[in-house]
Amino acid sequence: MIYILRFQFLLMFIFLFTNNGIAFAKQDSLKKKPFDILDHTMALATPRKAWTFKHHVNIELVSLPKDWLESALSIPFPGYKLRFHLPIGFSIDASIHSIVIASQIKFGPKYLINIGQFHAGIGLDGFLNIGWLNGYGFDNSVLKAWQIEPNLSIGVHFDNMALTLEGRYRYLTDYQISTGSLVYDESRNVFNGFTASLNIEQRLFKNQVMLMGISLNYARFHILAWPVFNPVKSLYYMPQFNIGMTF
Repeated sequence: MIYILRFQFLLMFIFLFTNNGIAFAKQDSLKKKPFDILDHTMALATPRKAWTFKHHVNIELVSLPKDWLESALSIPFPGYKLRFHLPIGFSIDASIHSIVIASQIKFGPKYLINIGQFHAGIGLDGFLNIGWLNGYGFDNSVLKAWQIEPNLSIGVHFDNMALTLEGRYRYLTDYQISTGSLVYDESRNVFNGFTASLNIEQRLFKNQVMLMGISLNYARFHILAWPVFNPVKSLYYMPQFNIGMTF
C-alpha cells in the first residue's frame, strides 16, 4: 500500500513539474518574441491586422521663407497622429497639429500593400487649417482654409529599421478670413505646391520606434504663416525636419 501511494505521488509530481515547465516555456517564448518593425511603424505603408490602431507623437520644425517674415524663422509644430487599420489593406489616417493660433486637422483613407520587404501606399487626405488671433493688430481674426492632398509612398524595411519616400500634391480648395463681422473669401481652387519627404524609422528600446525625417515643401501658403502672409502666385521653398515616436 505504501509503495502504491509513493508511486501515485511520484506520478503527480512528474505531472505538475512537466505542466509547469511547459507553462514557463510558453511564457519565455512570449517574452522572447522577436521584434518586428512592421508592427511598430507609422510612416511605412504596410497593412496590419484589421481594426487595430497605431499612435504617433511628433514635432515638425518648419522653416518659413525669409520673404514672408522679413527674417528666416523655424517654428515647431507639435502634433499627434493616429492610423486605424481596416480589412484588405485599407486604413484611415488622422492627425492634429497645433500651436494655439494655428492648427491643422487631417483625415483621409489609404490603401497599403506589401511586396516582400518593399511597401507602397496611395491615399487622399483632407486638411482643415484653422487660425485665430486677437491682438497685435488683429481684431479677433479667424482663418479657415480647406486643402486636399493626394499622396503616394514607397518604402523598404530591415530588421530594426524602415525607410519611406513620400510625395504629396497640395490643392487649396477654399481660403477664408473673417475679422469681426467682415468675411473675406480670398482664394478658391488654387494649386498649393507639392512635398517630397524621406523618413527613417529606427527601434530605440523595447517596442518604441523613433522617426526622423526631412520634407522639402514648395507652397504658396502655410498655416504657420497665416497672420502675416496670404496665398501668393509664386511657390516658396520651405524645408521641414520631423522627429517623433510611435507607440
